[in-house]
Amino acid sequence: MRFKRLKVKNIRSYNDLEIDFNDGVTVVSGVNGSGKSSLLEACFVGLFGHRGIPKDFVLADLVRKGCEDAAIHLEFEHMGQEYAAIQEFRNNPETGKASTTRSYLEIDGEVVVNQATQTYESIRNLLRMDEEAYKNCVYIRQGDIDVLINARKKDRQRMIDDLLQIGRLEEYRERAKSARTGVGRHITETHARIKDQQEEIETIDATKPVARKNQLNTDLKQLQQEVANLETMRDRTSTRIEKDRQHIEQYTKTQKQIDELDRGISGLETRKKEALTSLESKRKEADRLQKSILEIENKIQELYDYFGLDETTDVDNFTALTEKEERDAYEKISRVKTKQGLKLQEKENSQKVLTETKQNLRALEEAIEKRSTQEKNRLKEIEEINKEYSVLEGEIGKLLERAQSMGFDQKKLDNLEELEDLLLNKQRHLHGKEQEVRTRIDQISKTLTEHRNLLEKGACPTCGQDLQGSTIANDTKEEEVQKKELKEQLEKLIQDTQRAEEKIATLKEADKIKKQVDEKRQKQLLIKQKQENMSSYNEELKKQNQEDEKKKQELTEKIEELEKHIKGAEDEIKEIQQTVNTATEHHAKMKDKLENAKYLIKIRHDHTQMQSDQQHLKAGIADIQENMRFIDEQIAEKKKNKKQLEKELGKENIEELEKKLHDFRQAYEKIIGDIEEKNNQKTSLLKEIGQIETNLKRKKALQEKLKTFNNREKYLKAVKSDVESLEDMYMRLRADLRTRNIDALDRLLNEIFSFMYTNNAYSHIQLDTDYELTIYEKDGTPLEPKLLSGGERAIFNLVLRCAIYRLLSEGLAGGEYRNEMPPLIMDEPTVFLDRGHVHQLLKLIDLMRDMGVGQILIVSHDETLIDSADNVFEVQKDPTTNISSIIAQ
Repeated sequence: MRFKRLKVKNIRSYNDLEIDFNDGVTVVSGVNGSGKSSLLEACFVGLFGHRGIPKDFVLADLVRKGCEDAAIHLEFEHMGQEYAAIQEFRNNPETGKASTTRSYLEIDGEVVVNQATQTYESIRNLLRMDEEAYKNCVYIRQGDIDVLINARKKDRQRMIDDLLQIGRLEEYRERAKSARTGVGRHITETHARIKDQQEEIETIDATKPVARKNQLNTDLKQLQQEVANLETMRDRTSTRIEKDRQHIEQYTKTQKQIDELDRGISGLETRKKEALTSLESKRKEADRLQKSILEIENKIQELYDYFGLDETTDVDNFTALTEKEERDAYEKISRVKTKQGLKLQEKENSQKVLTETKQNLRALEEAIEKRSTQEKNRLKEIEEINKEYSVLEGEIGKLLERAQSMGFDQKKLDNLEELEDLLLNKQRHLHGKEQEVRTRIDQISKTLTEHRNLLEKGACPTCGQDLQGSTIANDTKEEEVQKKELKEQLEKLIQDTQRAEEKIATLKEADKIKKQVDEKRQKQLLIKQKQENMSSYNEELKKQNQEDEKKKQELTEKIEELEKHIKGAEDEIKEIQQTVNTATEHHAKMKDKLENAKYLIKIRHDHTQMQSDQQHLKAGIADIQENMRFIDEQIAEKKKNKKQLEKELGKENIEELEKKLHDFRQAYEKIIGDIEEKNNQKTSLLKEIGQIETNLKRKKALQEKLKTFNNREKYLKAVKSDVESLEDMYMRLRADLRTRNIDALDRLLNEIFSFMYTNNAYSHIQLDTDYELTIYEKDGTPLEPKLLSGGERAIFNLVLRCAIYRLLSEGLAGGEYRNEMPPLIMDEPTVFLDRGHVHQLLKLIDLMRDMGVGQILIVSHDETLIDSADNVFEVQKDPTTNISSIIAQ
């Protein structure tokens, strides 16, 4: 498998990106947070969809902030065909929820599946691994490098079995086991059903259904005849009841008509009394209205005399002229008051400005005085700061002299970290060498003791041969010489280690001096900055005081002008007030005249309205008199109709009629009850007959089912035997394949391990049947991988991953899957590696490349990895837009 091209839209920090992948080692570099790992994550999600999202994240975290649409388009080559996996997403920035809108797979440009689950299954079948196996084998995420070693025993077995395709056999065995259990459950269930069928058939036969059905049919015919006789009696009784009911209904209807006529007559007589009362009231109202009309006519004449008018005068026109005169007088007052108000406002504004100006003048004087005081204080503080700066300069000089006496000039002080790294590496190397020499001395001492014991005896305890002059004697001399050399070498290593430790202690002391110098220089910088700020501030104070002195003179002149203006305004206000008083007196006279004119118009209108009301009252009195004549005619007509209805009613006895109707109804209800009782008996018989017929049909069906269940039981027993054989086959095949894979994986693991750890303290790795890993030192001491140092553990994990990768690529069936494995992907593999282990990582990468791994993708900012890469991409992020871009180097 080869990655060819990746296109992303609105993924993480990428807006719109397209990148081409080449064969060989590709390193993606860039500063932290620039978006390097997001490229690998996009490839992973491009293959496996939302299942590739880390467990601590949701799909919305993949979409660039604020965007609604996102997409990943990954093109790759596999088994000679061109593929493209496309994942498209929709995001709601407000709710923070996202979903996959489209997921499809293309082969040679043609869409073959277009549904998320189908796309996932197709990719999983192509790669022969799901997303978990992919992460455990080819995609080493940052922080997950030691997941296989740190996993629990059972989880590690499952992970490696899944990677080596053995997990499916266990899955198939579990399915076979489930099938066997299910078939057994079906056999038990079928046997129980057979027993139930037999018992139910026996229960039906015990009731003798055929004889009971014949007896019930005879009883049913007799009941049907009895019901027919009762229904005839019911119909005759119903006809008589209806005839009596209609007779009583007609009597009741006539009586109701008589009652309604009585109520109508009573109502008309009440209306006649109300009409008489209303007539009297309207006559009194007419008399009162006549008196009011005479009073208003007298008031109108008085107003005519007041104004000097007569009946020919147009009162409305006169009132309009008066209203205009009143309005003109009011407007004159308004104009004068407006002028007075403006002048008052002008005086008030000037007074307000005067007050504010005086306040500003006082504030300005206070500010000038305050700044002068501040200027003097700043000068004193600057003198103190200069003294503090000089003291720090002397202290820095003493510290540098002390460092110089220790052999550290300024250049060496700046490179202390690099010197310390070199010394620490040397110390670790010497310590490791020292332990190796001690181990070798112990081994030689042990051998020497054994040989000396033999030589003291003089002969071999087994064969009795003399040992003097033998190889044992010669070896003993050589070993003594070798032990002496090793002790000298050990003594020299101890001295070198002590010297390294002394240098490290000196370095630490120099580092303390450097930190003190840096700290004091930082204080000097702050003091210098403070001095400059205070000098600059004093200059600003002087400049501000000069400007404020000019403003002070301007404010004094402005106060004098405002006081003169306010005096002139007060004189004008007094003159305007006299004019206001004269205009107010004239307006009051005109207002009184206008009110009398409007009152004249009102009472003239009231006089006209009263005359109209008087005409309406006369018409109303005539209407009431006509209505009373009509009511008398209606009363006479209703009394005549009542007499006619009483004659038609005659002397009919309604109580006797109702008693007969009651008796017939009781008889009718008894007949209905008898019919209902017979029908219930008939229903019971039919129900029992139906139940018997159902039982007979049930018996026939049970006999057919019994035959079917007997055949099914025989079939299920045969299936259970086959499934047990299949389960046993999967178990044996899985055990055989695991043994073969463990042997192959152990071989590949030790080949890579030997290549990586040449001339090291470790001899080999052992992989047991449960995938438990043990590292053996040169002396045979076993060691758990978890006890390795951080860098060694990381390298060991990479070795394990690469061994699994090689085993998968070679395959157990002749290597047909070789060169079709996905690219090997590493995200920040040097996080826990020192310089020496980084070189081991480079050796491992070269080894995998030499073994035929077509593509290796690495995210790292380590310069050593970048220099050794075939292809390098640098990721950069725009600080203003937070959008990442890629530059090929």
